[in-house]
Amino acid sequence: VCVVDIPDIEGWVYGGEFLLTSGYIFQDDPERLIQLIETANKYGAAALGIKTERYIDRVPQSVLRIADKLAFPVIGIPSHYAHTDIINPVLITISEQTLETMNLSDNIHKEFIDIILSDGSIDNVLALLNKYISRELLYVDIVTGERFAYTTSVEFSQLIEDVPLASLSSHFPNEKIYLNDKLRGYLFIEKPISDTTADLVMKHAKEALLLLLKAEHDRWQLIKGREAQLIQDILYKRFRHDSEIINRGRSLGVHFAGEQVVLVVG
Repeated sequence: VCVVDIPDIEGWVYGGEFLLTSGYIFQDDPERLIQLIETANKYGAAALGIKTERYIDRVPQSVLRIADKLAFPVIGIPSHYAHTDIINPVLITISEQTLETMNLSDNIHKEFIDIILSDGSIDNVLALLNKYISRELLYVDIVTGERFAYTTSVEFSQLIEDVPLASLSSHFPNEKIYLNDKLRGYLFIEKPISDTTADLVMKHAKEALLLLLKAEHDRWQLIKGREAQLIQDILYKRFRHDSEIINRGRSLGVHFAGEQVVLVVG
């Protein structure tokens, strides 16, 4: 909430403000309120409150017509109201809403983290996301080509199985998932979401997906590194007995039983 004591507010409004004026600076020329309203609207202010019956008896019709044309709220404030009678309750309300949002965010974050800590999967993340936003969901991994869906609709299931990725992108709202600054996949939503809670849940769901994908990527890198080390140790004859090679391979899921084929590519 901001008190306006100059007619030219350009450079002082950044968006979302509820502007208040006693009308003192406009008492000689109330028509100048038009400029104030146009500037406030241009920079995204929320509304303008004008004290009446003190310095301005009534707001001119020309001013109200401009406000109506811009769909910009102009609120008449009784002259006996002090600015603090408006500012304090608004700030208290904002603080309470902020605290409520923070608590909700913490609870949602904990639910998604619990999934990760309990060795959950992408399917589990999609199920929790669906619980909050009630939307059919699809995650497409562009690296592996895998598709993970949470859907109760036969039509949606068939559609996401058959439709190419490019067509899905043009038909459904989607969120891009980046891993190490590289696009890893798309999270598709059956239809748009618009409320604050849904946006909050979506943010935490994307974070959870990212953590799962990073853990999978790190695990894959570790396994590939160990496999490469195994092959190198074999080539440089670092094993004294064949049983050592077999046991090391078995720990990596590589089985040397039976005949083997070796291919060297330059």
